[in-house]
Amino acid sequence: MTREKCGKRVPSPGPGDFPGQLKVLRALRGMKQSTLARLVGVHEITVSRWERGRSRPTLRQQVRLCEELRVAFHELGLDGSRSTPSAVSLAETSAPAACLEDESDVRRREFLRGALAFGGALAFAPVDWEHLTAAMGTSQLATAQLVSDMHGVTREHLRLCHAVAPSALLPAVESHLLALRRLHGAPAHDMDVAARTATAHTAMLSAWLFMESGDRATSRSRFGLAEELATDLQHPSLQAQILTACSYLDTGVAAGRRSSRALALLDEAESLVPSGPSCVRAYVHARRSEERAAGGDAPGAECDLEAAEQCLDDAIFDPDAIYAYRDEERWLDAYRASVYRLLGRHSDAALAASRAIPTLRPHHQAPALCDQAAGVASRGDLDAACALLVDATRVATSTGNLTYLDRVRGIRAGVVASSSAHVVHPLDELLGSVTA
Repeated sequence: MTREKCGKRVPSPGPGDFPGQLKVLRALRGMKQSTLARLVGVHEITVSRWERGRSRPTLRQQVRLCEELRVAFHELGLDGSRSTPSAVSLAETSAPAACLEDESDVRRREFLRGALAFGGALAFAPVDWEHLTAAMGTSQLATAQLVSDMHGVTREHLRLCHAVAPSALLPAVESHLLALRRLHGAPAHDMDVAARTATAHTAMLSAWLFMESGDRATSRSRFGLAEELATDLQHPSLQAQILTACSYLDTGVAAGRRSSRALALLDEAESLVPSGPSCVRAYVHARRSEERAAGGDAPGAECDLEAAEQCLDDAIFDPDAIYAYRDEERWLDAYRASVYRLLGRHSDAALAASRAIPTLRPHHQAPALCDQAAGVASRGDLDAACALLVDATRVATSTGNLTYLDRVRGIRAGVVASSSAHVVHPLDELLGSVTA
C-alpha cells in the first residue's frame, strides 16, 4: 500500500510500526523533523531517534504527536506501551474503529484527550468508571457522586504535588483537567459549581507544575484558565491564591530587582481577601514581602512580614493547598530568610533558613539553602557557601523544580566575585551539566 505526497508515491508501513508511521505521517503533513520537534516540545534529535526506532515517546509526547499530526493512537502505530494502560483500553472499547475513521480531525483530538483523561484521573483515586464514561459524552449524565469523586482526585493531586516531581505528576493532572472540563454544565447547579471549582483548583495546580518544570508559557495559560473560572464562580479567596501563585512567573526575587507586575498581582490578591481566610492572607503577605524586599522597600517588606505573622495566629492550614508545603510552626521562616537576604541582612537570613530547612519538604528546600549560602558567604566561609549551593542545585534537579536554579545562579554570581576559581569549580561544573 502507498500514499501520495506531492505527486510521489510514499510506501506505507505496516500496522503497529510506530517509527515508520511517524515518518510517513510527518512527510504527508509536509513537516521537517525540526518542525515537528518544535511543535511537540522536544529536540530534533529526539524525533530522529523515534523514526529510527531507537526510543519511544512518553505519554505526554504521544498526546502531542497525535494532536499535531491529527491522528488517533492506532493510526500512529502506538500501542500505549509507555502510556496509561486504562487509557488505551478505553480508546479501543468505548467507540468502534469505523466511528473513529469517520470523525473529523477535531473530534478525533477530543476523543484522544477524553480517553487519556480517564487513565490519568483513575491513577490516583477511585472513580465510578461507568458514570465517568457516560459523562464524558454529555455532562447531563454527571452525578453528584461522580463530581465528588473527581474532586477527590483533585485533592489527591494537590497532596502529591509536594512529594512527586512536577514532570511525573503533570500527565495525570493535565488529563484530569480535561475530564473535569467535560463535566461543566452538569444538570444540577451545585454539581456544576463543584465541577468548575475542582477545575479551577486543577488548572492552578497544572500551572504551578508547568512553572516548576520551566514551561512558563503553558503555565501562564493555565493560570489564566484558573483565574477565569474563579472569577466566574465569584470565589475571591481562590482568586487570591491563583494571583499569588501566578506572581512567581514575574518575580524579581531571583534577580534581586523590583517587579511591578508581580507586585500588582499581589496587591490585587490582597484586595480580594481583606477579611478572608487567614491562611490565604498570610500567603499573600508573605509573598509580597519577598517582592517588596527585592525592590529595596524594607519598610514595606517588614510590614508584610508582620501582617503574615498576625494572620498565622488564627490560621488553619489546608495541608493539601499549594502554599501549605511548609510546617506551620516554621512556615514563615523560609520567607523571612528570603526577605532578609534581599535586604542584605545575611546573618538573619542564615539563621531563619537554618530554622526552616529541617521542616521543609525536600521539594522546597532549594530556595532556603540558597538563602543560607548567602548568609554563610557573607561571613567569608565561601567553601561552605558553595557546598550549600551544590546541595540546592542537586535538590532542584532531582525533584524537577528547575525554576529554583535561577536563585542558585543569582547567589553564585555574588559568591564568585569574591572567591577563587577552585572554590566555585564544582558548582560551575554541576550547573554546566544541568544547562547542557
